[in-house]
Amino acid sequence: MNMTTLVALFLQLASLLADEWPLLLACLVVDGLIWLVSNGLASFFREKVTLESLTSEKSPLKKSGLVGSFIILLLSLLLGVCEMAHLYLFSGAYPWLLILSLGLYAWLFIFPFYSLTILSALKKQRKFGVARWISLTLIVLWIILLVTSDNFIYTDEGGVGREPINVLWKNVAIVLLIANVLVQTVYIALFKIRSLSSKKADELS
Repeated sequence: MNMTTLVALFLQLASLLADEWPLLLACLVVDGLIWLVSNGLASFFREKVTLESLTSEKSPLKKSGLVGSFIILLLSLLLGVCEMAHLYLFSGAYPWLLILSLGLYAWLFIFPFYSLTILSALKKQRKFGVARWISLTLIVLWIILLVTSDNFIYTDEGGVGREPINVLWKNVAIVLLIANVLVQTVYIALFKIRSLSSKKADELS
């Protein structure tokens, strides 16, 4: 799947949520903040972090750091998708949105898992890329939707019957998803640091 296809899918998904433009705007604002923070971290640490330190025993790219990060990312995504599906897929008339969109709505729940590739991408010296930004944006959207959601689901399409949800699990999912975003912010900074270090090494050679 190339970048053009990914962008087209993202735009189509955004069109489904067109009525929720404040949420989409909030996601873009948060993305901007993540970009600023990650670039700030990269600028602050670029003189202290070298290519050699990125491969040292204490580096976050070593096995223990990667495993810890992967566990945080995976647990947050698994619990997050469960809560999102409970509230925004199996509640009320949402199943019809999935059907009428010909499955496109499912990308809201599936594509955030692409963020798991951030670890291997950094290890293999690849770029962060547009697809991972889209994945991160959808995770931010998850957080906003969960924070602003009601603590119940509708048991029928007419929105008459209600069933309370487990608020504790929803809050745990929100906290873990925030941790997910923080971890990814650090790794985005590492992408930048590695890029700057590589350019500096090339200039010196």
